[in-house]
Amino acid sequence: MPRVASFRGIELKLFYELGGLFDLRSTLTEFFSPNRAAIALHHFNELVAKLIDGRHGQASFSEGVERSEIAHAFATFRQQIIEDNVPVQQEKQAFNQAASALLQAVANVAVAAKPNATAFMEKTPHNLLQPAFLKDLAPKGYYIHVSRNPKAIAASVARQPWGPSHLPGAIRWVKSYFASWEKVRESYATLGLPLLELRIEDVAANTAAYSAKVHEFLGFPQGEDVFAPANLEVLGKWGEGRTPFELKLLDAEFAGLCTRLGY
Repeated sequence: MPRVASFRGIELKLFYELGGLFDLRSTLTEFFSPNRAAIALHHFNELVAKLIDGRHGQASFSEGVERSEIAHAFATFRQQIIEDNVPVQQEKQAFNQAASALLQAVANVAVAAKPNATAFMEKTPHNLLQPAFLKDLAPKGYYIHVSRNPKAIAASVARQPWGPSHLPGAIRWVKSYFASWEKVRESYATLGLPLLELRIEDVAANTAAYSAKVHEFLGFPQGEDVFAPANLEVLGKWGEGRTPFELKLLDAEFAGLCTRLGY
């Protein structure tokens, strides 16, 4: 999508990730003590260092201007929450302003690197589980939730190095995500946050139509099929390598959720 910039192969992992901005805000504004604050800032700094260096199992920021500007944005943010190199207690509004400015500074780096871009896209899925926090940081944002058959997600999670290595654990993982999502999805309307929900299988069946829907949702002029470059043929291959017992287990465990999601 020509008007939208992002960092290729990078999820920012700054918001709802353990040690991210959500945890840091909680410590500095609600549950403050000097020791807790120092530990929280240490965890945040570690998260940022891993992000910049590509140690989250994903790409790293480009050497040179991009990496330098990203590092500067984080340094500026940290200076707003410390005095004499020590983190200090914050009012929630002041923290939100500093965190929102950080997000804007990071977004500006991506937008500046892409000709004609006017918007920034962040891709960390679990961020969507905290709509109130997202409104504090990005009140003018547009939010797109792309779901997949939960049986396919569980089969995939069980193969990932960061997920449970056994299928029952992956099933529990996916169930807990959707349980959390079902609790908060109505909050988007309550908070006045624009939300578009898509099923990736529907997108794969008609990429042009859903590309048009995304353009319309974002208020962009209709343009190229943004889903055309995606490799969507793999969507139906999630059951490969699974035993008949495992496939029956997935059917049984996700029967109710699949019905609610229209699968």
